Amino acid sequence: MDLNVRMLTANANVSTKHSFGSGWLRWPFNSAPIFYWQMQLGQYYAHIFMAGNPYIWRLALICSCILLACLLGSFFISLLRNAVQLPPRQLTVETHRWICNGWLLILGHLFAWTPFAFVERVAFLYHYIPALLFSFLAVGFVFDLILPATSARHSRIWLSFRVLISLIIQLGGVGSTCYFLPIFFGWPMDQNALSLRHLRLDKFI
Repeated sequence: MDLNVRMLTANANVSTKHSFGSGWLRWPFNSAPIFYWQMQLGQYYAHIFMAGNPYIWRLALICSCILLACLLGSFFISLLRNAVQLPPRQLTVETHRWICNGWLLILGHLFAWTPFAFVERVAFLYHYIPALLFSFLAVGFVFDLILPATSARHSRIWLSFRVLISLIIQLGGVGSTCYFLPIFFGWPMDQNALSLRHLRLDKFI
């Protein structure tokens, strides 16, 4: 307990800024990578960044926004029905479970992310990782929402289409990962290729 108190006190008293520190609002956009290391090997250069995969990071952000919009839409529709005195919607067990699980992901993300709004000491992109995990779960959640596979009316062609879309999404993630691996692991590259990857860390979609 004494050690925890000392750690909390030490962190609370940190006032030094850092060139790679960033505010909590920038983290969902993966716009504050951390530069760790560099080395020159002849005409090649090696850099190591702590940064998210832009493709996966943005996919997680988009799906989290879609999930939040769907949940809020369902909530306001219920309020509107009550306001005009319509009978309440009869939710199926699956729909009720979907709403509960969706709010669990959204609230988990917010509880892991928004407390950093009150942290005055310098913070970095990696502090967002616990919240990001909830966004990753939201990707699969939204995928099942848009392309459901549980209904008996779905044909084999529909399920094959669902698998195809899933593979395309996954291949995009694999391709993006392979593209950015040199600056994640410090592999030597020529200056032009390295600069292009630096640029696309923030602007690649």
